[in-house]
Amino acid sequence: MRTLVLALALLVVACSSPSPRAAQSSLPATITPSTAALKGDLPVFQYGLYDAQGNNQQLVGGFLHFPGGAFHRDVGADMVRDYSGNPYVPLIRTSVQPYLFGFGEGDLGQTSYDGATARWLPVARHQVSGDGLRYAYRELLPATQMPIGDQPPREVRFHVVDVRTGSDHVVYTTNGTPPLVIAGFSEQAVWLTRCGNEGTGCWGSLWRLDTATGKLSKVSDRRGLWVIGGGAGWTVICSSPHYPPGDTSNPPADTCLMGLADSKPDQLLRIDLTTGNEETWDREPGIALLGIGRDGLPMLKLNSGDESTLLRVAQRGQTERLFTVPINKLYSGGGFVGPVISDETGTWLSVVDVGPPPRAVSPAMAVGIYMYSNSSGVRKVSDFPGVPAGILG
Repeated sequence: MRTLVLALALLVVACSSPSPRAAQSSLPATITPSTAALKGDLPVFQYGLYDAQGNNQQLVGGFLHFPGGAFHRDVGADMVRDYSGNPYVPLIRTSVQPYLFGFGEGDLGQTSYDGATARWLPVARHQVSGDGLRYAYRELLPATQMPIGDQPPREVRFHVVDVRTGSDHVVYTTNGTPPLVIAGFSEQAVWLTRCGNEGTGCWGSLWRLDTATGKLSKVSDRRGLWVIGGGAGWTVICSSPHYPPGDTSNPPADTCLMGLADSKPDQLLRIDLTTGNEETWDREPGIALLGIGRDGLPMLKLNSGDESTLLRVAQRGQTERLFTVPINKLYSGGGFVGPVISDETGTWLSVVDVGPPPRAVSPAMAVGIYMYSNSSGVRKVSDFPGVPAGILG
C-alpha cells in the first residue's frame, strides 16, 4: 500500500563497458548570495503535516515567491482520493476541472506542477512528458473485494492523459506479476522498472512501453532504481550483490541494493536509450542517485557518518563534491533527497530529517529547499518544510 505522505513503490554485477578513469572529487568554494537575487514563483508541496496526536493531515501545495521566499498556498494543488476503482489503493484526482486522475510514483514528490498548462498534476514529476502536455500513471485493480496481505492485483492498467483536455487512455494492461512501476516518460515511450523481490522498493530491470503500439520491450537487465534523463537511463548498481541464504525467489532479493548488507551500491551506470550502449560513469561505495540536472548529468548523494554530501557528475569518471549537510548518523536515509527539478535558474532539491524523537520536525519531513547553479554553487533558499514540485516561473 502507498500513502500520499511517503509512498514506497511496489515493490547487477560488473559492467561490460570499459572502466573509466578514477573519479576525481573536489569541494569548490560555495558562494551564498542573498535569496533576493532570485525572482519568480517556485511550486512546492508540503509533506509530513501532523496534528497533536500524530495523525497525518491534508497535504498542502503552493508557491514560494522570490525575492523573500514567502509561501502562498494554492487551492488548485488540493487533491482528492478517488476510491471508485480500488478502495484499497485509490487513485488521486485534482479538485479543479477538467478532473485529472493519477497515481504518483516515488517516495516524495507525488504531486507536481506543470508550467506548460498552469495545472497541478496528481503524479510525480518524472511521470510527465518533456513538453508538459501528457503524463502517465498506473491503476491497480484488486484481485478480490477484500485483498489479504500482499496479494498481487488482478490487473494493472497504464494510462496516458492529455493534461489540457483530461482525455485518459489505457495504453497497456498486465496482471501485475511481477510488478512494473513508471521510471520516466519521453515523447513516444513510458519507461518502466520491473521490480524484484526486495519488498520495500523497486530495484529492477528497465523496460520501454511504446505509447502508440502498446508494445513492451526490455532495455536492460541491470537491477537498480532507474532515472530517465538526457536521452539515457541511469541507475546505481552493486558490483557485489548479496543474496540471503535460502532465498529461492526469482530474481532473489539483493540486500546490497536495499542497503542491508556490508557491501553498498557503488557503480553509476548510463544506458543510452537509443543504442542500448552501457557505460560506467562513477565508482564510489554508498552513492545514491537523486536525479538528472538540466544539462542531462546526474546528481548524487553520499551519506557517511553524520554527513550527507551532494555530488554532481561533471562527465564520465569525474565527480564534483558540491555541499555537505549534517544528518543523524543512526538514520542514514536523511540528507539530500529528490525530486531533482532543474530550470534556467538552477537545480532544486530538498533536505529531510529522519532521525529519532525528539525532532524539531516531523518524521521524514523536509527541513529546507536548496538550489545549485554553476554561478552560485549550492545554497539553502528556504526553510519551507516541503519539496520542489515544478520549475521557477
